[in-house]
Amino acid sequence: AFLPKELFTNIGGLRDNFSSASKIYGIDGQITSYVNDKDGDGIIETGDTVWIFFGLRRGGDSYYALDISSPDSPKLMWHIKGGSTDFEELGQTWSQPKVGFSKLNLRGNVASPVLFFGGGYDTNKDSDNAGTSDSKGRSVYMVDAKTGELKWSMAPSGADTTFAGTDSIPSSIGLLDSNGNGLVDRLYTGDTGGNVWRVDMPGDNKADFSVFKLASLGGSTNSTDRRFFYEPSIVRTFIAETIETEVVDEDGVTTTITVHQEKPYDAVLIGSGDRSNPLGTDTADSFFMIKDEHIKTQTFSDTSTPSTPTVIGKSNLFDFTTDRFAATMTSQARETLELEVSAQSGWFIDFTQTGEKSTSAAIVINGIAYYTSFTPPEFSAELVDCKPPTGKGWLYAVDLALGTKRYNWLSESSDNRTDRIALISEQFLGSPTLIVLPDDPDDPKSEVTGNLIVGRKIIGVDFDLKTMRTYLYVTEEQ
Repeated sequence: AFLPKELFTNIGGLRDNFSSASKIYGIDGQITSYVNDKDGDGIIETGDTVWIFFGLRRGGDSYYALDISSPDSPKLMWHIKGGSTDFEELGQTWSQPKVGFSKLNLRGNVASPVLFFGGGYDTNKDSDNAGTSDSKGRSVYMVDAKTGELKWSMAPSGADTTFAGTDSIPSSIGLLDSNGNGLVDRLYTGDTGGNVWRVDMPGDNKADFSVFKLASLGGSTNSTDRRFFYEPSIVRTFIAETIETEVVDEDGVTTTITVHQEKPYDAVLIGSGDRSNPLGTDTADSFFMIKDEHIKTQTFSDTSTPSTPTVIGKSNLFDFTTDRFAATMTSQARETLELEVSAQSGWFIDFTQTGEKSTSAAIVINGIAYYTSFTPPEFSAELVDCKPPTGKGWLYAVDLALGTKRYNWLSESSDNRTDRIALISEQFLGSPTLIVLPDDPDDPKSEVTGNLIVGRKIIGVDFDLKTMRTYLYVTEEQ
């Protein structure tokens, strides 16, 4: 067992166990592991490496790293404390560290693992005052996973990259390797002010790194006080856009035609919800898909080409709260609707039940976005059963491009709200997990079928993995 020294003072309160005392938090953060199984045999042997990293969340403002390669003799690798040199902005450590590789952490010519994490949570946000600015947590850090040495930081001041952030960042950081070389070169993160930020890291010169606000989706009222506590999911994809264009024939006559074209973009998916107040009901939360059309990682500025993109607002997104494409319509009406969708910078789906909020990062499989939500219980002075009321956890499944249904969940159970929203259980749900099982366990060549584990349920999603043949030929010179 490992108990950080800074938590020794909790022991007395835990021993006394006074019912009137405030809740005592210890190691309250999620754990991230880094496993280097050098021969890939699934067995940790001499020479292999297993490191774990965690913050304290409500328990404090520290991060810890342990080497548990030998479980019987774990070792403390390093400790980062909020307020210490280089980490003055670090608040409560809610952000689960993400492991990646960067040009900023090479040993020789080999990239060594780094950790990315947000600046954490400022308890200023525990108040009900919407739109208030924070004094901590307005930062993102990259540290050497082995030593804890700071490699890069972003903050309003005193950092390698500065930005005009005013709200704490308790979520994990979305990582992207945009050119497929195994190194992280772009970051996405939300904050507790309802903003989404993009960081470009094109190379090993920190002076070339840039950051801009990709979207502003919150507000200064209680109903629009949207906060992001879970990392954005990034999907590199194409969208079949429907656009109108003009063509000129040989006689000089101009005609407007409708064409369909595939356009690459990076889909950024993120849901809002105040994780620090899961029973809150004042905010109208939503789930968002933002089309980031700038798929090249580069330095952005007011003088760059292209220049810093315009901030996307909720009004720039298409409203898919109702399943518009599920309705019966003529081909012309569908084409008109597709034109409206293509003209927007993404879409949103409002959470329609009282207090409903996002509870995890989304995943995307076969062009379907899966994400979860939680509806808090309705408290009543008259309890039928002698037990506390419970909330409900929901799973959404929507088409990534058109926001429409892909399953017939309503016909499967009357507990499901729509064909896009299935009831999972009376619990706070994490991200769906994909499991892949062979159709015939005895046949190694058997096709496999995917299912999702959500809460305590297994959901069939009709996802098949099939062998894809790639042909290559070379024309020889005669």
